[in-house]
Amino acid sequence: MKKRKTWKTSMNNIPTMNIEGIVITGEEVRMAMKTNIFIGDRIIAFTKDFTKFKEEIARSLYLYDRKPELARGFGIGEIGNAIFELFDHELSTEEVMKYIKAFTSK
Repeated sequence: MKKRKTWKTSMNNIPTMNIEGIVITGEEVRMAMKTNIFIGDRIIAFTKDFTKFKEEIARSLYLYDRKPELARGFGIGEIGNAIFELFDHELSTEEVMKYIKAFTSK
């Protein structure tokens, strides 16, 4: 009888991937998975149910942040249990601070 192998990713075992020329490191994904809010250069996201991001969603957020044309347009969208807003410009420090205050005031 063959032994069944399971492939479960732990927080310490997240691989670095190259997706369409965009390198997303395991450390970046691990950092995004520790929270339920993601603020990148062009994207802001949070989970609907206040749980932490799953690996595939965290990786997708980094991918959309670095190559926004993959998201099929700017504006508000959803990935799994995450809601994101993708901007057509890099976020300024003032814009980032406005969103951080909005998230932390609730």
